Amino acid sequence: MSAAAVLAIVVAVGEAQSPASTALLDAARESLGTAASIRLVETDNLTDARAIRFEHDLGAGVVAVLTWKEPAHLHAVVRVHVARADRWTTRFVTFDSGDTLFERGRTLGFAVASMTPEKPDAPTPPVRPSPVPVPVPVPPPSFPPLSPPSPLPPTARRTSSPTPRVAEQTAAGSPSPPSVTVLPEASAPPPSAAVPPAPLSSPRDLVARASAEGQESAAQKAPVDEGHAEGPDDKASDAEVAAAPRRSRRFAIGIAAVGSLGLGEPQRALGGKVTIAWYPTPTLAIRGDVGLRVASLPELPGSDRLGSLGLGLEWWPVIDRTKQGWGVGVRADALLTGLQVTGTVLDGHSEAHYRFLPGADFVLQAFAALTRSWELLVGAALEGVPGATDIRRGDDHVVVATIPAIRAVGELGLRLRF
Repeated sequence: MSAAAVLAIVVAVGEAQSPASTALLDAARESLGTAASIRLVETDNLTDARAIRFEHDLGAGVVAVLTWKEPAHLHAVVRVHVARADRWTTRFVTFDSGDTLFERGRTLGFAVASMTPEKPDAPTPPVRPSPVPVPVPVPPPSFPPLSPPSPLPPTARRTSSPTPRVAEQTAAGSPSPPSVTVLPEASAPPPSAAVPPAPLSSPRDLVARASAEGQESAAQKAPVDEGHAEGPDDKASDAEVAAAPRRSRRFAIGIAAVGSLGLGEPQRALGGKVTIAWYPTPTLAIRGDVGLRVASLPELPGSDRLGSLGLGLEWWPVIDRTKQGWGVGVRADALLTGLQVTGTVLDGHSEAHYRFLPGADFVLQAFAALTRSWELLVGAALEGVPGATDIRRGDDHVVVATIPAIRAVGELGLRLRF
């Protein structure tokens, strides 16, 4: 198989089993034919240098890099590098929100096939040259003509020449000697007549021509902007690839400062929390956190500490469609809270009492990307437990303070995506 018959398609980690990638692979095989070997490779670094490395390692003649610009899969960047020409070609494909992932994948598969150079999968068999006619001079007449002969048209002067025969295979397997056709001098063909005709189109050309109609109809629904041929160091195309969404980032770790204010009872508390999240999809995450807040109780005097364990979901319905630089979402968690109240008794010693309650919160949050990996995260939440906690003191159990059941909470922190 020739080097150009090996095509490597590079996608982000986690994209190889998606419906779009499966449809892309089927459409490319349908267009290029069964003789072409197509490899689908995943990587977390969609750069030109990594694509060239895959091209060398796999012995591929062509490598294609597919990058989605946002989680909604509405804008795609396809870059194709041809090894023998050392040339990059870029296409930007835009889809409608009503297009299915299967339709988008087939459109991208036809685009990759059309950007692959035309080359037959097998060498064309050699054409045996036709026998060269040998002109024979015509002897002059034995007597001079009485008058000059009238000129004849060229077709009348040409004698019928038999069709040249090519050497035929004998029964024993050895070729028989070729026959030689003798033509008059006037009917000798020009030298260009001995040039064999150009070979017919290869089967790959016929397959590509057959799939042109389907690709054209898909292109009418999803307009494609053809990029110019460029070298590996083209800065504009590298910027487009760098602006693509960070599809391989499935995990996040964050730390945040937390402040709360009781509703009905103006109790203020400050603290922090540590979170970890897993993103099975770009817009949905399963998360957990551990937090601690401290508030003062001057009525005792004393203080209370509120520790919490949370487990829930976060959803990002609004995300920047160009560079994924910001987003707005919501979060809901189930909580297990532990309350420790510490107070000073009359003899100067301190006492501590504990209470554990289930709870829940609902958070409206937003993020802004600082770098490719770090994000600034802010949130506003309502947090609640089944009931308020009364703080009593003395033998008569007089209520001196109340820890409210519902609190307004604000968060400000940093998150690392990887």
